[in-house]
Amino acid sequence: MVGVRAKTYDDKRQLILERATELFARHGFRGTSVSEIAEACGASKALIYHYFGSKEEMLYELLTGFIEMYHVRLERAVKKAEKPTDQLRAYLRESIVVLSKYRMNYARLFSELDVLPAKQREEVRSAERSILELLRSTLVAINPALADNTKVTPVTLLALGTMVWSYTWYDPARALSLDELVELTTRFVIGGLDGVTGDGK
Repeated sequence: MVGVRAKTYDDKRQLILERATELFARHGFRGTSVSEIAEACGASKALIYHYFGSKEEMLYELLTGFIEMYHVRLERAVKKAEKPTDQLRAYLRESIVVLSKYRMNYARLFSELDVLPAKQREEVRSAERSILELLRSTLVAINPALADNTKVTPVTLLALGTMVWSYTWYDPARALSLDELVELTTRFVIGGLDGVTGDGK
């Protein structure tokens, strides 16, 4: 019975996080109430507070949980590839797959970080940097001139930005296939790297 109860507890907690993610992405953190989350879950506010002490706790957990899953999948995908350009393709593919699958308004949710305590904000930002650093090291492997270039961070963020918003428009049934999109994005990013000089100006 303990195992059954534990699974039920986890399932309900996960459902709350999923509904909260949808509402936060659609209406923003401040524009979503605990009552609305409870209604979306078909539950009472009391039940929500049984699993989470506050709305901020939900935001913190869904962001850290998402980043951890995202980073693990990216790291595994990149490690399977040998050449830097293939590592970039693997990173882009996995990123697009994850962001499209979860349809998570990544940018909007991260813009709400100021509602969290300073310690939690830094923990989320630190975890987020692991995703950025993996991409940065991949780009530097392709274009070593970036290593000591002041443009390396902007270039990395620009490359990441090509994927972060993909969930808003990408539909393999209507647009490009996943393979086509990955190849197009890879060429787009590499073409951009070719235009970056190594003089740091």
